[in-house]
Amino acid sequence: MQAWYRNIVLSNPLQYRAIRSPHAFVIAHLEALPWTATELEVAVLATCSELGCPIWEVLGLLNETQEWGRQRNAVRWHLWSDTSFDLGPLAKRLGCQRASSRYIRDLRSGLCREV
Repeated sequence: MQAWYRNIVLSNPLQYRAIRSPHAFVIAHLEALPWTATELEVAVLATCSELGCPIWEVLGLLNETQEWGRQRNAVRWHLWSDTSFDLGPLAKRLGCQRASSRYIRDLRSGLCREV
């Protein structure tokens, strides 16, 4: 992680935005998907905060990544979690709405579930 952060994120400030506060950090990425190559999007890659960190520290960092995306003419901003942590309440405070459902199938058990 440190090598990726140092060699990729910090060396490419036009494509990545890494910001921190005293108790939290956020890394966002500017991307163009192949099927919408003319529309840039901001994807929040990492959000991390110390236990007990005030929510406004994280909200401030996420708001800054939205502004960074606007300055680069991005049309969308994405926030999601591939962990068990629910970002829904945080996303609501940022004015976001649920975009789509994701589905996972456990190939060992055969069970399918929505995430």
